[in-house]
Amino acid sequence: MQLAKDAYCDMGYNVILAPDFSLALFLAQKNLPDLIICTDKFTGGDGMTFLSEIKSDDQLAEIPFIFVLDTRNGNFDENAAADAGALSVFYHPLTPEWLKECTIPMISTRVSTKGRRPEESPE
Repeated sequence: MQLAKDAYCDMGYNVILAPDFSLALFLAQKNLPDLIICTDKFTGGDGMTFLSEIKSDDQLAEIPFIFVLDTRNGNFDENAAADAGALSVFYHPLTPEWLKECTIPMISTRVSTKGRRPEESPE
C-alpha cells in the first residue's frame, strides 16, 4: 500500500494502512474515510468479506471502495466484487499518478455528498 501513500500524501490526504481485517474495520468506522483501497487478502480475513462488512454498515456503505490486486490470476471474481459494491478493480503494476487520476473523481464525489457523522454522547 506504499502506492496509496505515494499517490495521496503530497495532496494532504491522510493515508491509514491496516493490514489486519479487524483493525481495518475499526479504523473505517472511526475515521469514515473518503476512499477505501483494499487487497483481496489480509490478516484475519479477505477483501470480499471486508467489502460486505463495509456495505452492511449504514455509515460506511457510501464510501467508495476499490480493490488493488497484485496480479490478474483468475481467482478473483470482478463481477462479484462489482455486485457487492466495489467501484473498480485495479491490477499492478500501477503508478501513483494513474491511481490518483482514477480515484480523485471518486474522492471528490464522496466529499461533496457525504453527511456529517451524528454526534454521540460520551456516556
